[in-house]
Amino acid sequence: MTRWLACLALVGSCVGATYNLTGAVQPAIGSTTAPPDALLQITFDQRPSIGNGYLRVYNTAGQPVDTVNVLFDVDNLGPKAATTVRSVNYLPTTIENATVTFQLHCAVLSYNENYYVTLDRAVIVNASIRGVPFDGIDHNVWSFTTRQAHPTGDRVVVSRNNPPAADFQTVQGALNYAMGQPDVQTTVALQPGVYREMLYVHGTSNLTLQGDDGDNAAVQIAYDNHDGLNPGSGAGGPRFNKSSGGAPMGGRAVLLADGGADLLALTSLTVRNAHIRNGSGDQAEAVIFQGNRLAARRCVFLSEQDTLELNGFSWFHECHVSGNVDFVWGGNEVTLFESCIIESVGVSNNPTDGGYCLQARTSSLTSKGFVYLNCSLTKGPAPGGAHQYPPVGAVYLARSAGKPVYFDNAAYVNCKMDDHINPKGWAGTGIGGQATPNPAVASAAAGWREYGTTDLQGVPLDLSHRYPNESYILTTEEFENGFSNRAQIFAAFNGGQGWNPQ
Repeated sequence: MTRWLACLALVGSCVGATYNLTGAVQPAIGSTTAPPDALLQITFDQRPSIGNGYLRVYNTAGQPVDTVNVLFDVDNLGPKAATTVRSVNYLPTTIENATVTFQLHCAVLSYNENYYVTLDRAVIVNASIRGVPFDGIDHNVWSFTTRQAHPTGDRVVVSRNNPPAADFQTVQGALNYAMGQPDVQTTVALQPGVYREMLYVHGTSNLTLQGDDGDNAAVQIAYDNHDGLNPGSGAGGPRFNKSSGGAPMGGRAVLLADGGADLLALTSLTVRNAHIRNGSGDQAEAVIFQGNRLAARRCVFLSEQDTLELNGFSWFHECHVSGNVDFVWGGNEVTLFESCIIESVGVSNNPTDGGYCLQARTSSLTSKGFVYLNCSLTKGPAPGGAHQYPPVGAVYLARSAGKPVYFDNAAYVNCKMDDHINPKGWAGTGIGGQATPNPAVASAAAGWREYGTTDLQGVPLDLSHRYPNESYILTTEEFENGFSNRAQIFAAFNGGQGWNPQ
């Protein structure tokens, strides 16, 4: 214990080197207010390289609390005592300029506890601290204490860049708090910053993630997750244990919400899957929603393939959704994009390729499916490669999954479209080898529907070239009676009770 207290000294010994860590690490040496979800950071004299090895955290009794493989590890996202978690492969280490950030496993630290950190000498390569080459961090050099008690109430603050002024440093830390009171209407207020993490919400209602109302790019939740790293859409399940074998099953999204999550609200923030298409494992959702109701207002959702997978009921108002291949899809009931920008970006690994705005897998023939009301379909540069725009006519409004258990229910209503949208509109039977939609003959009640389409200047488009039979042009009466406002579009919710989000 005497040696542990000595770690509060400004100069600490380490494996083969002595250097002054004061001001070079966060949480700071001797801090007593570290959040329980603290990110561990070291700032070097120059931008370092990552080698290999382990970061370890111990309590004052010398018992290991966490061991992290700095190159690649597995995490279980969710509260410490939760029986249902999201297990994922993750990359624990990031470098920004000269600062290295290590992300511990989820929910391993407790309140009002003393901890110290060790770091293998091979973890950092070609870097120094105040002129002394890095050679590891030994026991009892870098220590800190977490704050005394957890927050209370229905609003918590998250700040990645200024954790002493907030309740949590990570979004998942705050979500764990909210999931601990699943029936309380909780707001998680996110301070500006880039939160590099995957997230999980399970079985929690009336939860709001609130960004910056003045700038929806000020708060970004971003991660390079994809089908090659975490295959499949994923779901919550038992905690993953490496010794038991198998693979984590938490899926490829940045944010996954399931377990009956209802009235999840996202406001004035950006969720970005940073994966760049390279031809392997490119499905990479920003959000997978497997709950009941989702409402997103003034948000930005970015990826390339499969940006949004939506089930249940969801409403997007004044949002920006970006992608290229099937970048909206899912087995939904009703999804409404209202006054949104639907941006088709170029394909990073194929400059001549286009894409598909939607692949509907609506669960019921009688459900309205995916409705785009008063939206603008625009084009933008690929996030990688040559950053080219999609070619003229290379993008289609939708394609079918080609399976009888899914329904291709979609409607573009009073939307503006740029010239990247093919004159045929829909990728019907035989176009590029695409399958026949279900239903094969569209009507006002089901299938591929459209009304009031114009170009970006508001000039009506000639829809006579749209794919015959497999698509349908709504009449003015059909539009006015079923697709003119959100109350009509969500009228079937809860057996006809309806939903009119505001």
